[in-house]
Amino acid sequence: MGKTTQCRLLQERLEALGWEVVPLREPTHGPWGQKIREAARTDTRPDPQTEAEWFMHDRREDVEQNIRPALADGKVVILDRYFYSTAAYQGARNVDVDWILEANREFAPEPNVCIVLLGDVEKALQRVSELRGDTPDAFETAEYQRRVVAVFRDLLGREDCDLVEVDADRSITEVAVAVWAAVTTSSCLASGGASEPRYRKPPNSLAVPT
Repeated sequence: MGKTTQCRLLQERLEALGWEVVPLREPTHGPWGQKIREAARTDTRPDPQTEAEWFMHDRREDVEQNIRPALADGKVVILDRYFYSTAAYQGARNVDVDWILEANREFAPEPNVCIVLLGDVEKALQRVSELRGDTPDAFETAEYQRRVVAVFRDLLGREDCDLVEVDADRSITEVAVAVWAAVTTSSCLASGGASEPRYRKPPNSLAVPT
């Protein structure tokens, strides 16, 4: 879906306007994140409820060690995946989505803007395979990804989830334009001109899930 590329382009654009940006991704490279990645790589994923709890352990550490300190310093946090991704990925394994959202909101800051990149599943998996040159992991099968997309579409229709959908099948430049439009029309940025960006409210996080 080009999440990493779009996060990088957004970071570059914000920094060019004078914002201090902290880019993060989930799962993290901490102990819980590594445990999640290894289980996916070796096809030894735990039961769905346990996996959802692993993600929350990983995220809680990220919030305490990285996200909240960055926000306290007035920086912009861009997250490649966040708790809405957990809701979609674990919801696709029949974990209760409402429970996931409620449990995460108890400790994780709500993002000011959350962008969901959605596109053709087969094309996205082919792109991932070509870029990495290896076999997709347990999160990246077509059948599973279609279930994930279905949960994201449900989340996009909920009043308690303020998400923005962007068509990821367009060119990198077109997607970047749409991402920037979503950011600048949200409550987190106010245009003060390229030379003097001004704060209205720094984004808690920008989540760009698959």
